[in-house]
Amino acid sequence: MRRTPVTTPSRLLPGAIAFAAVGWTAAVNGGYFPDSWGWPTLVFLLLAAGAAVVGERLVLRRLDVVLLAAVAGLTAWTALSALWAPSAGAAVEGAQLDLLYLAAAAAFLIVAPRRVQTMAIGVLSASVVVAAWALIQRLFPDWVGSYDPTAGGYLLAGPIGYSNALGLLVAVAAIVALGLVATDESRALRVAAGASLVLLLPTLYFTFGRGAAGALVLGLAVAAALDPRRLRFSVVLITTLPLPLIGVWLASRSAPLTAVGFPRSAAAHDGHRLAIELGCLALLQAALVASLTRQVAVSARFRRAYLSLLAVGAAALLVLALVRIGNPATFVARATDSFKSDSAATGGHLGSRFVRLASDNRSAYWRVAWHEVRDHPVLGGGANEFRRYWLRYRPNAFGALNAHNLYLETLADLGPIGLALLLVALAVPLVAAVRARARPLVAAVAGAYVAFLGAAALDWDWQLPVVTLAALACGAALVAAARPNGDPRRLSRRVRVAAVALAAPLAAFVFAAQIGTGALTQSDRAAAKDDERAAAVEARRAETWLPWSTAGAQLLGEAELASGNLDGARRTFLGSIAHDRSDWSLWLDLGLTETGSARRRALAEAHRLNPLSPELAALNPHTPKADD
Repeated sequence: MRRTPVTTPSRLLPGAIAFAAVGWTAAVNGGYFPDSWGWPTLVFLLLAAGAAVVGERLVLRRLDVVLLAAVAGLTAWTALSALWAPSAGAAVEGAQLDLLYLAAAAAFLIVAPRRVQTMAIGVLSASVVVAAWALIQRLFPDWVGSYDPTAGGYLLAGPIGYSNALGLLVAVAAIVALGLVATDESRALRVAAGASLVLLLPTLYFTFGRGAAGALVLGLAVAAALDPRRLRFSVVLITTLPLPLIGVWLASRSAPLTAVGFPRSAAAHDGHRLAIELGCLALLQAALVASLTRQVAVSARFRRAYLSLLAVGAAALLVLALVRIGNPATFVARATDSFKSDSAATGGHLGSRFVRLASDNRSAYWRVAWHEVRDHPVLGGGANEFRRYWLRYRPNAFGALNAHNLYLETLADLGPIGLALLLVALAVPLVAAVRARARPLVAAVAGAYVAFLGAAALDWDWQLPVVTLAALACGAALVAAARPNGDPRRLSRRVRVAAVALAAPLAAFVFAAQIGTGALTQSDRAAAKDDERAAAVEARRAETWLPWSTAGAQLLGEAELASGNLDGARRTFLGSIAHDRSDWSLWLDLGLTETGSARRRALAEAHRLNPLSPELAALNPHTPKADD
């Protein structure tokens, strides 16, 4: 009789850390804003340094070290870009985010066991909680959340605040769930994972995210290709996906839940009904998964026949697709024109977004990013400098902070060296997955990781820690799974001292940055309440804790301007411009304190840096507008 492994706190720790990392960042707008980075970074640093001091042996191996070295190199290179970037503050802010990922990767790798299940379950559990909260807001708008039946507000975003990121997170979770159904020894866990699909896939549908749907398909394809037990994995796909997809179909049939303009009462009526239907589907799914046997004995002839049937089905789908699209050259031309269009949906049924190829300005973002690459081909323009290039060269007045392509933006901002460091870091878990592909669940976790890599080429997922930390947890689990057998190495005293010596100054920097960014947030909030005195106090505190940034000084100047202290505001803005001459908003603020020719010169410089600014157009009727 097989004995069930005893669950101990140490076995639960990796999953608990992954759950907390994903869940906490999801709750704070996906961790997007800098004032949400400091505390998790400090926790990860404490975990990593504490393990080095208290732990008796080192579990890290060659791939672990390569991954950490590449992320550390990327972090250092990002910080160094402050030396040639127009704004040191923007570069250091980019390094803060990279440091969060470095600390998280170190903590994940130190606690990750060779079995990938624990980390994967932590990511899945947190994602299910996030998806449940988001879906409840859609299905019960009369009970929780706010109701915004506009085209933009009706894309389900949940606590993350960005629909594409929520869609990607549940896509990653869905791939992991399918892997657990196919490989895990615990029937209870397989049933729970299978039932979660009835929640995850409708949640993904209500985000109306084409990128997330594509990432799900890509991840499943990678998992199926990598899994040596792909026959069983394909059987799991065929048997466990129909009921969740029926849930998606039921969701798509409700106009108040999928189209704009309906009253809250109509959305609530259909939402309550869909909740009951999904609950019934989840029960059926649980019963179905419980009935599946984990091992199926099949003959070689049956295996060949089954694979042939799958091949015939795939060929039939390909033929139908070719018949549907007609002339391939004409289809490609139409698709290219559609991709260059601005909007994926102009109203009506939002489900139509899934069959449209509109790029939502991505082609424009990428052209501007290539402009930055051509201007700075060796070192890049500096971390986070794309946002300034966009303001200067954008073809329309649409605002954007990121290029919606992690790899292109890294090349533009950090040059070939930065891109190489990023690619090495991202490639290490893929190498590990190939080496450890025979281990249970590795293929599915690798598929989930690849889903993130694919989506990062079309969106700004790197700037949203909730999805990046989920991907890092999956990547760390893959690297841990590929570790060779053998006893961990004993830690020397020199290594322990070095770990503490490295962590201490990093923790001090993170603490200072956290206090400073928190002060910036408080200053913004005070200014929104017209409390100029409190705004100035918090801005001065931000200046003290963030000496590399002009953000605190700018908020101080704006508080002085709002209180009528024009001379003080002018001096403050001039001091900030001396450190950062490429920030158009500083020139605009300076212009508001000046008169005559000095005002015209300041506003002209602001216009040069941001020609399509609506704020400048409102000040000067002769300023060109976006439609000119």
